[in-house]
Amino acid sequence: MPSNKHAAFRYRVLNDCFTRPGRRRWTKKELQEEVTRQLQEHFGGHLSIGLRTIDGDIALLRSDPPRGYAAPIAVREGKYFYEDPDFTISRFPLSAEETALLRDAFALLRQFPGLPQLPVLEALVRQSGAGMDLELPSHSGIQFENSPPAMGLSWLDPLYGHIRRREALEIRYQPFAPPGEVVVLLHPYLLKEWRNRWYVVGRNERENQVWNLALDRIADVRPAGIPFRPNDLFNPIDWYRDIVGVTRPQGAAPVRIKFRAGGSVAGYLLTKPIHASQQTVRQDASGVTFSLRVIPNPELIGELRRFGREIEVLSPEGFRRVWEEG
Repeated sequence: MPSNKHAAFRYRVLNDCFTRPGRRRWTKKELQEEVTRQLQEHFGGHLSIGLRTIDGDIALLRSDPPRGYAAPIAVREGKYFYEDPDFTISRFPLSAEETALLRDAFALLRQFPGLPQLPVLEALVRQSGAGMDLELPSHSGIQFENSPPAMGLSWLDPLYGHIRRREALEIRYQPFAPPGEVVVLLHPYLLKEWRNRWYVVGRNERENQVWNLALDRIADVRPAGIPFRPNDLFNPIDWYRDIVGVTRPQGAAPVRIKFRAGGSVAGYLLTKPIHASQQTVRQDASGVTFSLRVIPNPELIGELRRFGREIEVLSPEGFRRVWEEG
């Protein structure tokens, strides 16, 4: 039996059955078969439900808000249907509190220009139970950092579409370093943001390794015309757990890095750690010694160097030398 995460899907299937033109009356067995068919079609052939699940779903649809939809489900001669032929949970009105929460949530999202599907979200908000004339707030009680828009944001929406459609891509890319423009065959899996710069992360077809490409250096994107290879290289949560930023050197392992911070930088880092692994080793009047357990990468070096002379890397020696040479 499918878990409760499919409950909302089952409610929509039942609603579609009761509103389907030409056939609006169903036996419980027919409902069970139709819901099972659609579950298997959308989520996998192993899923199925029993008649007791249908009983529970119908009971919830009939129950009053906020738990249910007050659906006018009747049964006659063993067949279930909506007594009101115009009823549908798709047009179930939002309460005033729900409408306010929806508007506030969208106002927050609107502060991130270029987010994929933002126009679709706006349309959904306007078509909610509050009506087509729903007025979105011009501001909210929260304001995020307003940095100048990064270049390459126009690629967010098309790349998101390619990821959803599971399409391998041919990307013309212009790295900062020579040899100039290159063509990368990429199987895209993830869009990731770091310091107001967006990256597409996926499998390099030729290298068979995880690559990330900055969107502001992409010149062109087109389908590669080769079969898409699903992601069996990395779990995004685990992959980024041990690094700062987006670059994870191949085959590298986390190391313990110790550094000392003085002045106001020490207080800043006490309240805003560089990484989740950051710990305070020693604290005295002259400053604070911190430790991190991370994989060294260019983003970590950049994070430490931006504090200037207030930071001193103590160990390991190899990382200290890289720091000093910079």
